[in-house]
This record gives sequence, C-alpha cells and structure tokens, in this order.
Amino acid sequence: MRVTILGSGTAVPSADRFPAGVLVEADDQVILIDAGPGILRRMAAIDRGPEHLTAVLLTHFHTDHCADVPALLFALRNARYAGRGPLVLAAAPGLDDWLRAL
Repeated sequence: MRVTILGSGTAVPSADRFPAGVLVEADDQVILIDAGPGILRRMAAIDRGPEHLTAVLLTHFHTDHCADVPALLFALRNARYAGRGPLVLAAAPGLDDWLRAL
C-alpha cells in the first residue's frame, strides 16, 4: 500500500500547502480521499491523472475537501478517458443532493 499526502492544508490559501487530498494505492485500486482545490494538479505532478482513479471518497462537503470533484467529473467526459472503468464516488450523506446542485 502506498499513501501520498497531496494536501493537508485548510480553506485558507497558502503558497506551500494545498487543501485536503490523500491518494491511497493498493493492488489495482487508486483511491482519492478528499479533493480540495488544486488536488488534481498535485496528482498530475506525480503522474497520477484521472485515468488512474478507481474511487473518490469525500469526508464532507466543505470546499477545501471537494472543490476539485466538479473539475474531475468534467475532465472524465473528455475522449482521452474513453473506455476507462467506472469511477466510484462515495461520500457522507447528501452526495446525491450535492451532485444535483452542481
């Protein structure tokens, strides 16, 4: 198992810390826990783009934990990612309402 802290900051912008994001890799699973703003960029910097993700888990819906999810979902519509397997998106209660509001 490999755990990579992509971000451990807060909603307060900082030049040296990104908001919440942890990448867990085990066997053929690549799981992103929280996706604060800038986490997709951090993933790209370590050569782990959206094509690698098998699941995204959101602990809650504060923007410093989920702001990159809309960008991720939009990116996955690109032809570049055609044919990839389904992405599991799991979260605290309220996920369906939050997705509809997007």
